[in-house]
Amino acid sequence: DVWLPSIRQLLTRMHTNLTRTDGGFNIHIKRCYFDVFSNLSLENISDDSYLADCYKRHLNAAQYYFEKRQADFLSIDIAKAGRYQKVC
Repeated sequence: DVWLPSIRQLLTRMHTNLTRTDGGFNIHIKRCYFDVFSNLSLENISDDSYLADCYKRHLNAAQYYFEKRQADFLSIDIAKAGRYQKVC
């Protein structure tokens, strides 16, 4: 619930530079965003189900990638108290 408004705000602010054909962000940054947020548009950014589906697909892909290497997978809810310190 906390992530949706946060990612919506971020993607809205980044949209112009992500979708520019004459520059904007580094091509590798753009590729990463478009891999996670396929069909990115201002309309999709406003759609909670689109954002939630992108999140779930990305999480599932990461979990599958690390399926046989669980010790190498770090998952932490930084919104919970004290979690930032654990990362540090």
